[in-house]
Amino acid sequence: MAGVLDEVSSVAGRTNECLKQLATGYSEGLSKAAFHLIKLGGKRLRPFVLVKCCELVGGSVEDALPAAVSIELLHNFTLIHDDVMDRDDFRHGAPTVHKVYGEPAAIIAGDLLFALVFKCVCDAFWKRRIPPSTTQRVVEELAEAAITVCEGQWMDMGLHNRRDASEETYLSLVAKKTGRLYRASALIGGIVGGAKGGTLGNLSLFGERVGQAFQVADDLLGAVGDPKKTGKPVGSDMRNGKPTIIFLHALRTSTAENRKIIMRAFGKQGASKEDIADALEAIGRTGSIEYGKRVARQLSEQAKAELADFTDSANKSSLIQFCDYVVERAF
Repeated sequence: MAGVLDEVSSVAGRTNECLKQLATGYSEGLSKAAFHLIKLGGKRLRPFVLVKCCELVGGSVEDALPAAVSIELLHNFTLIHDDVMDRDDFRHGAPTVHKVYGEPAAIIAGDLLFALVFKCVCDAFWKRRIPPSTTQRVVEELAEAAITVCEGQWMDMGLHNRRDASEETYLSLVAKKTGRLYRASALIGGIVGGAKGGTLGNLSLFGERVGQAFQVADDLLGAVGDPKKTGKPVGSDMRNGKPTIIFLHALRTSTAENRKIIMRAFGKQGASKEDIADALEAIGRTGSIEYGKRVARQLSEQAKAELADFTDSANKSSLIQFCDYVVERAF
């Protein structure tokens, strides 16, 4: 596992250098707001997937890097707007953009990042003499990914405080949000690397499944993770009324008494820490945490299966290790 983390760190370092260069040329206040979360850090996992998928099919890090930066900009754009909608006060252990600069500024900051998604990749690809047809395909995929994430966010809003959502609905939501950006990362990496046909199909499904696994694991960390490591308070999904897979499993399998305890906190912004703790303990008693871990592992294994036809290589090994990392991480 240490090997893949070193590679993630290496890609993160290269990505951060490019992001730092982008954070200039705008009014100081706008730049600070737009790059607030980016400067706080982040694992840069989507850029890693994009770069490694590009290398997997014979491409280079240098050609992949502009697109990797664009996918990270797109990701951070969604985070800023998500935090506004979810009223989340902290991310990466620090106040969110709207808490520091206000909601109107956060919306504008997110819009700037969204515009930079396309400017960054077009400018950099032109300088590197990447074929216009490749640039067009990458821009189209970034746009399609953004559209699907918007659909997923709309779906997410409709599911708030819903206790009757199905597990299939939850997994569909996860595919549209988290899964879609990982899918775009893997697919764009393949496009830049020159892959075609079924190879791109395999990479696309790999990205979607590993993204779903990541989100299920993230939901688990939101319930049982260490806030000092995750940077977010335990139980925020419960308080915000998000029907995660562990919540849905708990309602389906719990006793009437446990269900009553869980619903005392679900969707209740004013729920006390004690109510949240009791609800999470009740969820634990149903076996839902272990169930969530099994689902995350199944999705991770499905992601690995999409890599089976690729020739064994260091890059393939890194992506397989990455599938393990997303479900075993502590933050």
